[in-house]
Amino acid sequence: GGLPANVVSQICRGKFPELEYLELWLGTPDYQGDCRVNDLQPILKGKVFPKLKYLGFRNAEIADDIAAVIANAPVVDQLGILDLSLGNLSDVGANALLQLEGKNLQRLDLHHHYISKPVQKKLKQLPFPVDLNDAKTVDEEDEWSGRFISVSE
Repeated sequence: GGLPANVVSQICRGKFPELEYLELWLGTPDYQGDCRVNDLQPILKGKVFPKLKYLGFRNAEIADDIAAVIANAPVVDQLGILDLSLGNLSDVGANALLQLEGKNLQRLDLHHHYISKPVQKKLKQLPFPVDLNDAKTVDEEDEWSGRFISVSE
């Protein structure tokens, strides 16, 4: 349900110069997922894993925060696939991802999200495939409804 920030820090300090695929399921603070965007900075700078082609920050409660910084992060220039799926991404983060337009991504995976239809339409205009399956909605009338990551309990 959550990846502790100290584990992310240990991964960032690791020596994996040939690493091409990195997938982190960040989760929620309710289950020790206390990682924040600042903890991801070594990865976002693109120097820790110079051969990275796939980057997944999945199942993240901080999906909007990640999206706000990743669109302009140096690591994106080396990626083929960016995966922010299974989190609670909303229009806020999705609008930031529209800045990826000039990037050479082959795919953007956002499935399981809370992005409105108008913003989904904008994302579909990006010059690479964007997976927007499994759109979720929040029922403002239901006290138990909210934005949730895919895996937490």
